[in-house]
Amino acid sequence: MLAALPPDTNSFYRHTQIGIFDIAYSALLATSLFLIIGLLASRWLRWDGWVLALIAIPDAIFDYIENTNIRFIWFLEPDNFNEAIIDRASDRSTAKALFSSLAMSVLLVLLLAWLFFWLRESPQHQACIGAQRRSSELAPAHRQLFQAMEMVDVIIARGFSQP
Repeated sequence: MLAALPPDTNSFYRHTQIGIFDIAYSALLATSLFLIIGLLASRWLRWDGWVLALIAIPDAIFDYIENTNIRFIWFLEPDNFNEAIIDRASDRSTAKALFSSLAMSVLLVLLLAWLFFWLRESPQHQACIGAQRRSSELAPAHRQLFQAMEMVDVIIARGFSQP
């Protein structure tokens, strides 16, 4: 399969893709995830949010291991391939995907929490809440939504104030 690639493609992948892009991408992704998760998490959590940011590091480690395995496979002669080599590379790829998904999920939850708090603290929202509280004629659906939003505020406030 690898031998079937045109020489230009083969050369690009061996020297540019593996040599430069894969190294830079892993480092940039891990650094970005670590900084963003750390900054967002340390904003709300009583314990150090930077500990949560460490979830970005295994993704980069397994990506580098996966890239090393791919380099090793790339330079093997077709007669030297065996299932164990491919299985090891596949295991590293699976671990990388798992940690990447986990880090991205943590980032998504933190971004949604930030958005929620940002919207709740906006002046437009506060004015809307004040108008709703003064209005004695809320529609039943609006009243239920308003009560649900107040319950979410109480739950979040309790969760973030617990040691």
